[in-house]
Amino acid sequence: MVPERSQLRRRLLSAAVFIPILFAFIWLGNPWFCLLVAAVAALGSLELFRMATHGGWQPSITLGVAFTLFFIADAYFAEPRATEILIPTAVALPLLWLLVRSRGEKTLA
Repeated sequence: MVPERSQLRRRLLSAAVFIPILFAFIWLGNPWFCLLVAAVAALGSLELFRMATHGGWQPSITLGVAFTLFFIADAYFAEPRATEILIPTAVALPLLWLLVRSRGEKTLA
């Protein structure tokens, strides 16, 4: 286990590096800030899917990251028609993917 001082030092160094970068993106405004949010959201969803994989799940990483980025883009462009299409698609495509993927597998036990 890593000593607490080392973890605190690592967190302080990370904050010293990333907080100025965050403020720079905020100062630059859109679309740069939106790109930063999209990158962080994509990395966060990848981390979530990695943890799920280690837990024994089989997530669709490509679909998950793609929909994460689509929702960020939808919020950025604020187009009501895109939202009307995106949400049903985000529900239907993973269900279709599960049906296609599970051919021959016992999915509900």
